[in-house]
Amino acid sequence: MKHVYTSLKPTFLEWHEFVLKHGSLEEQMVHATDGFNAEKAALYTKWIEAEQIMSHKTVAEDGTETVIFDNTNVG
Repeated sequence: MKHVYTSLKPTFLEWHEFVLKHGSLEEQMVHATDGFNAEKAALYTKWIEAEQIMSHKTVAEDGTETVIFDNTNVG
């Protein structure tokens, strides 16, 4: 499954790049775990805010798109 993001920044760090560059060792370990829990959600939110991510969707192999969130028309 492909993840597609839009950001207010012309270039932004992908989530894994952000965690490796700016995350503590603990945050890196949280990021590396399977599943999505409260700690991982907090780390995801930290990335969303820092990298000014405005939308996130997934695209399945069959082309089906699932919008995770879209704040591109908010404002």
